[in-house]
Amino acid sequence: MSEELGYPVSEATLDAYASEAKESHKISLERFIALIMATECHDLLGFVAGFFDHVVVPERYGSLIELHLIEEHEREVQRRKQAIEAKWKAGR
Repeated sequence: MSEELGYPVSEATLDAYASEAKESHKISLERFIALIMATECHDLLGFVAGFFDHVVVPERYGSLIELHLIEEHEREVQRRKQAIEAKWKAGR
């Protein structure tokens, strides 16, 4: 972390971040990012996303997810179109 941040982060500080008993010792976002970079523990990103009912996935899956969302939207538009057509035909 010290290397990533460009200033020293002591072992005692890291221990305090990890300790559940030290509630007053909160890690800053800058240091949290450096921790993830230093440990390569990308699962920690999910810790934050989970508070917002989201997940974190590797970027390489972004297009696949976007495609799925577009297909869901297309199905919803088709359902709405069919409902409107049925309503129109019933009212003639």
